[in-house]
Amino acid sequence: MLRALDRGDGELVEGLARQYQQDSSAQLANVQQALADSDAQMLGRAAHSLAGSSATLGATHLAELCAELEEVGRSGALVDAPDLVADATIELGQVQIVLRRLLVET
Repeated sequence: MLRALDRGDGELVEGLARQYQQDSSAQLANVQQALADSDAQMLGRAAHSLAGSSATLGATHLAELCAELEEVGRSGALVDAPDLVADATIELGQVQIVLRRLLVET
């Protein structure tokens, strides 16, 4: 979808990919810190932010994991959060690899 919005020069896709790389790492760090602090409310907010940007970029599996984390944060029951954060961390690593490849191609 993003390529369809680009004017053919790759600037839009490249800019969004680079911004996502920077922002998503910081957003994941916020998720991890919220978990370390056992701050369910912050976990939900940070996961919501990462879910939205991931969905916009097309990283649907990561967005789904973050949506689950968001719900965990809302519920306040953090028992499943460590596994979800670990899965999100792995998935973001995979997304980052794909983005780096995309940026090399543009």
